[in-house]
Amino acid sequence: MERSNLSIEFFGLPGAGKTFLTKKLADKYDCYLSNNEFKAYYNNIKYYSKLIHFFVFLIANIKMALISLIYALTVRPLNLYSFKRSFKLLKIAFIISLFKKWSSKNNANKIIIFDQAMIQAIWSISIKGSSSSRAVLSKLLREADRWISDKAVFVIINPQKAVKRLAARDEGTIFEKINAKKTFKLLKQSNGFFNYILDILSSKNIIYIDGDGDISNNINDIHDHIRSEDK
Repeated sequence: MERSNLSIEFFGLPGAGKTFLTKKLADKYDCYLSNNEFKAYYNNIKYYSKLIHFFVFLIANIKMALISLIYALTVRPLNLYSFKRSFKLLKIAFIISLFKKWSSKNNANKIIIFDQAMIQAIWSISIKGSSSSRAVLSKLLREADRWISDKAVFVIINPQKAVKRLAARDEGTIFEKINAKKTFKLLKQSNGFFNYILDILSSKNIIYIDGDGDISNNINDIHDHIRSEDK
C-alpha cells in the first residue's frame, strides 16, 4: 500500500499509549515511515539556517502566530507556561512545514506517523484555558488546520487509568511531579477540551482507538481505516 505523503498524527491524554501505538504501528507495517528519519535531517540543519527559515515561516503564518499569542494572553492568571506552549505550537507547525518539503524532495511515498503534532500541541495550551478563551481557541484551530495531518488518531483512555500509567513510567514528566489527586483532576478537566476540539475538527477524518484495548486490534483497525480509503 502506497499513498503519497499521507500523514497521521496521534493525540490523547498523557499516558493513553500514543507513543507505544505509533512504534508498534511503524514496526508492523513497513509501508509506514516514522518521523525518526526526518529528525536526523532536522538535527543536521545549522542553527542560523533554522532561525532564518523560522522567521520566514512566522511572516507567512503571521495570523496563526498572533492568534496563538492572543490565546496565551487570555489565560488567567497570566503565566509563562501558556507562552511556552504557544511557542511550542508554532515550532511544531514550522517543523511540519520543513517535513513536507523534505518528504517531497525525498519522494517519501510512505505513510508518515507523528507521535504528537498540531492537535496535541493545541490541546496542551488549552489545559490552562477557560471557557472565555475558547472563542480564541476556535480561531487558532481553524488557522492551524493546514498543518494538521491528513488523518488523526484519538487514543481514548479513562483519566484515572492514565494517572496509573504515568506513575509507572521511568522517566519523569510534569504530571509525575504533582500528586495523583491533582494529576487526576487536571487530566479529567483537560479531557473535556479534547471533546471541544473534536467538535471543531468535525470535517477531519478522526479514527477513534481505545487506549486500554488490545494492541493488535488497535493497530489493525488503524491500518484498515487507511486501506479502505485507498480502494
